Amino acid sequence: VTTSPTPGRNLFQAKFEPQDAITEAKHVISNMKQGNRTFADYLADFETWSPRTGWSDLDLFDRLKDGLAPKYIERLYLYPI
Repeated sequence: VTTSPTPGRNLFQAKFEPQDAITEAKHVISNMKQGNRTFADYLADFETWSPRTGWSDLDLFDRLKDGLAPKYIERLYLYPI
């Protein structure tokens, strides 16, 4: 059975569902910072949004590093690749 959209449903979509999920994910990832969160919490949040961006793994890794708290960046560069 097919039903036509109701005005209430359209208002709900306009208010709560992103018009462009990829753009939203890119915006969230671009502005995401670890702050005072643990690395595990930051990574979990990052991994929730990152698949939606369409970015390469290299681009995502760079963005992950950009959002890290300074103390973790210092530790990251102590380990040779």
